[in-house]
Amino acid sequence: PNEAHVLGLRMLDIYQRMADEQPQIKLIKTQADLDAVLKAWDGFDPLNPTQGQSQRQIGIVMSMENGDPIRTPDELKMWYDRGLRAVGPAWAGTRYCGGTNEPGPLTDEGIKLLKVMHNLNMLLDLTHMDEQAYFQALDRFDGPLLASHSNPRVFLQNTNRHLTDDMIKALIARDEVIGTV
Repeated sequence: PNEAHVLGLRMLDIYQRMADEQPQIKLIKTQADLDAVLKAWDGFDPLNPTQGQSQRQIGIVMSMENGDPIRTPDELKMWYDRGLRAVGPAWAGTRYCGGTNEPGPLTDEGIKLLKVMHNLNMLLDLTHMDEQAYFQALDRFDGPLLASHSNPRVFLQNTNRHLTDDMIKALIARDEVIGTV
């Protein structure tokens, strides 16, 4: 966890440095930040993409895949203050929950992490979460959700990495977002 923590902080520093050094990059930390980036793209013409290019920004919402850099749920506020807005607790299994090729439920630490995320109004990325942990998270987390990069499991049946039809339907029922790979 300590090594992952250091590497995670380095990644945040890289994105912050990019935003500091390149005016076209904007870190999205608030709704106002997002609105400003989207407004700069008003009237974008894909047939004339260089027109107005100097005013357009690339918005980055900082997210973390695999919660291992977060050593304890209590530490999440520090990450949030540094600009992190979304967390996917799993990649493979982690101390927070089961994940790709390592089935399992949410752990006690995972349940605590979801509570802190909810209090900070962070996005929970369900990508890579094992099905058991996924449905537990849906039951316990009523904040914003997404599966940022997942496919229907019916096409890739030899892994728990992707979403079953029931997992997809549960996200649709909550009017949430699924991004495909």
